[in-house]
Amino acid sequence: MAWTFLATEVDVSPTAGTWTDVDASAYVSAQTKVVILRVVHTNTNFDREAGFRKNGSTDTIKGDVDTGGHYMIIVPVDGSQIFECNIDHSDIQIWLVGYIEDVQTFTNAITTTPGASGWQDWDISSHTGPDTAVAAFGRFGPRLKTCGVRKNGSTDADTIDVVDDHFGWFCGVDGSEILEISSNATDSPFHLDGYFVGSDGVVAHTNTIDATPAISSTWTDHTLGGGSNAGVGILYFRESGGNDIGLRKNGSASAILNGDTGDSAFLIAEADAGGVVEIYAQSTAIVKEFGYVEAASQAQTKTVTGSLSALIRKTETLIGGLDTRLQRRDIASTAMLDGLLQQQGLVLGAGFDALLTNAQALTVEVGALLRKTENRGAALDGLLERAVNVAAAADALLRKQGLAVGTDLDALLVRQQQRAAGLDGLLMGRPSQGASLDAILSNDGDESRTPRYGGLLANVNKLLER
Repeated sequence: MAWTFLATEVDVSPTAGTWTDVDASAYVSAQTKVVILRVVHTNTNFDREAGFRKNGSTDTIKGDVDTGGHYMIIVPVDGSQIFECNIDHSDIQIWLVGYIEDVQTFTNAITTTPGASGWQDWDISSHTGPDTAVAAFGRFGPRLKTCGVRKNGSTDADTIDVVDDHFGWFCGVDGSEILEISSNATDSPFHLDGYFVGSDGVVAHTNTIDATPAISSTWTDHTLGGGSNAGVGILYFRESGGNDIGLRKNGSASAILNGDTGDSAFLIAEADAGGVVEIYAQSTAIVKEFGYVEAASQAQTKTVTGSLSALIRKTETLIGGLDTRLQRRDIASTAMLDGLLQQQGLVLGAGFDALLTNAQALTVEVGALLRKTENRGAALDGLLERAVNVAAAADALLRKQGLAVGTDLDALLVRQQQRAAGLDGLLMGRPSQGASLDAILSNDGDESRTPRYGGLLANVNKLLER
């Protein structure tokens, strides 16, 4: 949906004194192009300054917020739904009212000056490219005195006494994308922040519709020009003398009235199903309807809490935004920490380098030891080789000696066999002696016979030796 309003406005006021990122991503959609802000000045004695720009812009535009006053402004955001704000005192409060998805914006505002007093045409077609705008929005001042905006061809003559104030404006453009601006100071700037095309559902009146309540100082219903087809009203208030003004959805209990707006203010509010808003205008205040947004382009009021999953997502986003802010605000502390870590890192690095040097020296010693071990291994290999050679020589010698001994033994056995054969022959030639010898050899155990034949056995042995 194009336009969405929060059920409860959220205070997003930044720290005073510098341009500060304001992260709205916890409350708006990822498709948000601009946020709708309410600027409230709580101090009734001194004017304060405020400025707004898209995140990443180099604009330095600021201006007064009159004492006790309030106004609304449409501010572009970047792709992370961040805008930048600069307030010079905590008396200034910035409230997030809603957001818009279907709109075109500029990072740096397009600025023009009338160049002459009276109503002057401002052709914005050169800034819209292939688009055809139907309405535009931006900021007045500062330095403007009496100024005004109107759709080209309008007969409206209302002007605003801005002085050094700085607040938003909204205006329709004709088919040639021209609006008219007026100022009594030729060097007074008008700033263009963005525009709407036909499909965005924005309707800007050629001539404004008078919406001044018949009864002052009371909340009064006003039906927008689109009737039940209108979902959002865009109205301009002009007052003087510190009179209170206010605009809210019909049936709402909101009571934001702050007066003394510096004579004028643009206010925006959601309408009910019948296209009705409520207006509060005290005393001599004048109220004009500049336009409305069609109901089909206006989303239902968004509840900030939502479902549990949505709440978790928003919380995570908010924490992320907080981390970002803390990082940006603690740059000096981070630099100091970086320096300390660097110093400690150098000390640790030196110690580590020394350790590496010792390790390298130890590696050299181990290498030398390994080389000695390799030399000793080579010597051992030589000894083993010599031992193998000795063993081979021993084997050869044993084989040689074995053959000689074997040959001698064989010859001895042959000789004994021959002697045995001779004995056999001798015995065979002398049968009676052989029988006697058998008897002797088969001695029946009578030991008394042995001496008797001792001589005969001795003769036999001698014969065998021959």
